[in-house]
Amino acid sequence: MKCQAQVWRQGLSYNLRRVIRSFNQGPCSRRAVATLGTLCFCAQHVKLAKDGLIEADGQVAEPGQVADVRRYPKKFPDGLYRWAQGLEPIWSVP
Repeated sequence: MKCQAQVWRQGLSYNLRRVIRSFNQGPCSRRAVATLGTLCFCAQHVKLAKDGLIEADGQVAEPGQVADVRRYPKKFPDGLYRWAQGLEPIWSVP
């Protein structure tokens, strides 16, 4: 089973004079190893969910928001989303 997180991937768009960096949304390509709530995640996204950086529907926070939470932990003590705070992951996914 695949990880159900929706991640932001770095994409490029080319203009005649410059390259513009943007982020595109897409599914995670890793294998799920744990269930957290109703979603199956890989180990990295379980950690992000416990840190409060994944929404309840599996959408990972934007890269700028993740950087803000990491930079200012006193401002965001529980992260951005609190749905996974009290949940324990089940580490065996078929």
